[in-house]
Amino acid sequence: MKFEQLINNLQKTYKIEVISAAVPCEIIDIKMLDPDDNQTRSSILYFGYDTQKPEKLPVHCILASGRKTINVSTGHNLAIIDPAAFSSVFNASSDLIKSTQGNGFYQYYREVADQVQNVDALIDLASQSFGASLILCDRDFRILSCSTQIPVTDELWKRNIKQGYCDYEFIAQVRELKSVQMMHAGTNPVEVTCKSSPFRKFASRIYCSDTWIGFVLLIEGDTSYKISHPEMLQLLASVLGEAIMQYAPNLLYQTNEYHSFLYNLLIGAPPETLPDLYLKLSFPERMQVAFVKDQNGRQNPDEAKVIKRCMEILSDCHAIVHMDGAVIIGSAGKLTDSRRLMSVLGKTGNVKLGISRPFTDVKTVKCAMEEAVEAYETGCVIAPEKSTYQFDQYGIYAMFRKVAAYDDAERYLHPAVRDLMTPECGDGELLLETLRVYLQSNCNIKESAHTLHMHRNSVTYRLHKIEEMCRIDLNDMETCFRLRISFMLLRIRAMENESGRA
Repeated sequence: MKFEQLINNLQKTYKIEVISAAVPCEIIDIKMLDPDDNQTRSSILYFGYDTQKPEKLPVHCILASGRKTINVSTGHNLAIIDPAAFSSVFNASSDLIKSTQGNGFYQYYREVADQVQNVDALIDLASQSFGASLILCDRDFRILSCSTQIPVTDELWKRNIKQGYCDYEFIAQVRELKSVQMMHAGTNPVEVTCKSSPFRKFASRIYCSDTWIGFVLLIEGDTSYKISHPEMLQLLASVLGEAIMQYAPNLLYQTNEYHSFLYNLLIGAPPETLPDLYLKLSFPERMQVAFVKDQNGRQNPDEAKVIKRCMEILSDCHAIVHMDGAVIIGSAGKLTDSRRLMSVLGKTGNVKLGISRPFTDVKTVKCAMEEAVEAYETGCVIAPEKSTYQFDQYGIYAMFRKVAAYDDAERYLHPAVRDLMTPECGDGELLLETLRVYLQSNCNIKESAHTLHMHRNSVTYRLHKIEEMCRIDLNDMETCFRLRISFMLLRIRAMENESGRA
């Protein structure tokens, strides 16, 4: 119900003076004004007294006041009533809003969808009308969107949102819920609260052209559920189905049995729990996984184009959307033909890819995907100028990245390196650089001198000084190996820091 419509109905019984009626947006609830609350919502009608002196009036407001006029800026709806009629007008307004609530909610969501033409924005704005968090998932529990105006505070779902999908163990637990097992086709909301999270949750299925494509999840936060919330959620699910078809058809990407099988493996589903139908699927004898992601800073890269391109050049590959990128499974060797692959994928944007080691058992595809992701993430830090990273080449750096990430990573450094890094060592910086170059040059004095633009005798002098100061023997292979590992850790940590600042 709109403000002007509500006032017209109230004026049939009560004396109400309209100060401003400039905002046409829908009112779906009523609430008492709290002067200390700066998070008022444009879908709520607030009642209060002018003596409360709020710093900023809500979009819709009815004040009890003895004054005939009140100054109000544009962009607000404001009406004045007699303080003696406050309770009566409040109750009458509540009844009027509830009587038209169903149609009002649907019309409100529909108007928002047509205005923003974006599913993410619709989810965000709708969450404000609930006063609670909303999450949009597909039927495989992949996270498609979530509210940011009222962010998710449930730690479990925060983790799910961060990784972009739900783990198999969690999905299995949800499917064991009696309410989910008894859930009938349709958009009627059901409670899906599970023991993994203390927050109450309701879910409503979303349909596009009678096809179930996912669900919208309402998570109770600081504000408890209201009686109207299930109906609101059901209406929102209907509007989301229409909005997805009209404004986000890419979310309707239908997976075949190959995609469904691979996706379940990627999220950790044990192969023995999957239907026997999957046993008939055929895969190459030797496979590799490539993880492809856009570098332009978009949260959702155009995976559809990536997948289409992959299908065009790799006849026996399978590609699915996962972890904010595209995961490609194909014959070993074809994915490592990076020049050919990037010549096609490069046309979709600024993409980079990590490639796993070859494997033969499709059941190990999750491990291969983790290798591809690690190669991608590590390569972007170690060699950002490149576009393709193979785990065989970057796996060792990925391992040291994990060590370098610890706050106390310096305890893994060789004592000699730590000694040269201390402020007490006056020439430590020069000696450290000489040692690094010497080890990088495979302990070759001549090559080290050329790199450092020094005389060979000067390099030899510095190395002897290092041996004396740090009490080490640079002719010992084990010592040199540990020193090289230390420099590798320092390099990775420095590049991680630089990448973080960028």
